[in-house]
Amino acid sequence: MKKLFSLLTLAMLTLSAMAATTVTFSIGTDNGSTDSNGTPDVVSKDGVTISCTDAAFNTTQYRFYAGSTTTISSTVGNITGIEFTCTANNTTKYGPGCWSTETGTYSYEGKIGTWSGSATEIAFSATQQVRATQIVVTIDGEAPVVTLADAVFSPVDGTTFNDQLTVTVSCPTENASIYVYDVVDGEVDYTTQRYFLQSGEITINETKSLAAYTTWSDQMTDFVYATYTKVEPAEETTTVNFLPETDRVPEIDFGTADWQTITKDGVTMKFYGSVYKYYTIENGDTTGIEYQYRIYKGRTIQFTTTAGNIRKIEFVTTESNPATGFAEAAGLNEETGIWEGLTRDITFTASDLQVRCTEIIVTLDDEIPTIVVADPVIAPAGCIFVGAQEITITCETEGATILYSINGADYQEYNGVITLTETATVKAYAELNGETSNVVEQVYTKRTEVENIGEANALPNKTDFIFNGNVVVVYQNKSNLWVKDETGYGLIYGSEVDTMAVGATLNPGWTAQFYLFRGAIKEYQYPKNVTASDAELVTIEATEYAEADLTTETINERVIVKGLTLTAGEDAKYLYTADGMAIYNQFDITYPEIEEGKTYDVEGMVSYYNNAVQIMPISVTETETAEHIRGDVDNDGAVTIGDISALIDFVLNGSYPDVTNESADCDLDGVISIGDISSLIDFLLNGIWPGDE
Repeated sequence: MKKLFSLLTLAMLTLSAMAATTVTFSIGTDNGSTDSNGTPDVVSKDGVTISCTDAAFNTTQYRFYAGSTTTISSTVGNITGIEFTCTANNTTKYGPGCWSTETGTYSYEGKIGTWSGSATEIAFSATQQVRATQIVVTIDGEAPVVTLADAVFSPVDGTTFNDQLTVTVSCPTENASIYVYDVVDGEVDYTTQRYFLQSGEITINETKSLAAYTTWSDQMTDFVYATYTKVEPAEETTTVNFLPETDRVPEIDFGTADWQTITKDGVTMKFYGSVYKYYTIENGDTTGIEYQYRIYKGRTIQFTTTAGNIRKIEFVTTESNPATGFAEAAGLNEETGIWEGLTRDITFTASDLQVRCTEIIVTLDDEIPTIVVADPVIAPAGCIFVGAQEITITCETEGATILYSINGADYQEYNGVITLTETATVKAYAELNGETSNVVEQVYTKRTEVENIGEANALPNKTDFIFNGNVVVVYQNKSNLWVKDETGYGLIYGSEVDTMAVGATLNPGWTAQFYLFRGAIKEYQYPKNVTASDAELVTIEATEYAEADLTTETINERVIVKGLTLTAGEDAKYLYTADGMAIYNQFDITYPEIEEGKTYDVEGMVSYYNNAVQIMPISVTETETAEHIRGDVDNDGAVTIGDISALIDFVLNGSYPDVTNESADCDLDGVISIGDISSLIDFLLNGIWPGDE
């Protein structure tokens, strides 16, 4: 019967292929909304959308930050080409070589990156920050393949109402047709057909079940069902007013981000955010103090009750952060900030806007729930452990049965202490007389045990570990602590590391997470329990290297490179060697004045940036000039008759190994000539240089 009614209303849609077109995004003309990192941004034009999880499109370039994902999509045809014009070349930071994608073919040359293929959506990952001044997207003009979406009921299935309810039925697919019917005794009543194009409204005054399906072109979906229950309003209601000035968690400071769990008159309100206190100022004078509940974007606020059914919740919000910041929730009027319905447990989610409330009013009826099963508590809370971890699960509801699951396995009844020996996700809920609690979850991560730096550096990225060996401090700068043992070098990075003496030996038992920073720097982040032993300090000397021998294998080593010819970079913190290696003043030392013709010795820590090895200097000093002895022409440390032979050879032939002006200019006239031979012979015969008598 459903197919018969559908076929009577279907019409074939013929689409004509169009010639390829281009959509050009130019900075300064097609800008986004953000100008710094840490937030997503999006720009759309002519049916093409460029969105990024961490970007700034309202600057002098389109900035796609490292680690972000960018999606370029089209609703007007298949994308066959994309050209990025970047501000840097190839794989250097900001260049087109910092993109990667698994769709189509991508290549780059100079400042231009080119993608080709055929898709309505392409995702790019930024290995480093990419900056572009123009993005040109080519569309083939052929309509993309459309997947017909199901009908959507709003409010959602299960919503209750008191008097009258308006139900909206819609379909996300453009130009789709919607067919809605009443459901009577569990069967679709086709005589009650309602037809809508794209969307429509139905007003109901009694408990009703509805069914709907959608059609487009030659596609047709299955039925989607929703039931709306009319309930009589309670005769008596009470209100519970949550005020941020007084109803808060005393142990959590004003303005501190944390889970806030506040119980008042049988109602528990739990949200992630802060209770905020600030002074209002007008014309430079303090006019008062205001308090707010702040529910952070992407976070939830939950209301549960043991004192009656929740009938209404009123969010008294600020003008700049109103209730429209909540994601769509059944029964919530975003304009008034009022939710109405019938429940004992409801959760709201702040979408992309933080919601700020100066008061939250909860209205309850007088019908006390017969059974409210408390959520179980898994203890200790999720943590990182070594060896084995014991956990217990409890429930405040007397007589309730606790059921738990480990790593997605079937639920089983809890009968006592659980011992974990591997990383695990533990879920649990409680049940009593057919009523159940919420499912709670904790994650326990087992640390890997390592004995030396070689083992630590071989761990998979982002592995938590405990270090059971000893390492020696090579150098420290603020949160950076470089260490070594006989197997290699590493970098402990974290604000909780105390100041350590160079040469100090660390006690075993410290913990951290191995992280391959910038794809090459072996770093131990989030360190804990890093302490130094009382052992005598070890003498630390930098290892001497030639510049060409500094590779990714030497990262985190303390090195010294002698005799470098240096030039100052445009950035005052940079020096560059003749071969182009960067020396970056990470530690804010005082550079000597770099002079042409002189060479310098650089001691520092080897690091990695912009896909290249660099040195972060501890010291930069002028290379010492070797001491020369007057008359020691053959440079053997003494003036002898052999120096006469060497000097004659040099004067006659113009060359001799290691001859310097300082040693061969015996008569000190500034040139090397036959006169120097005479002066040298006089010195050897008399023991005094001519003119020194």
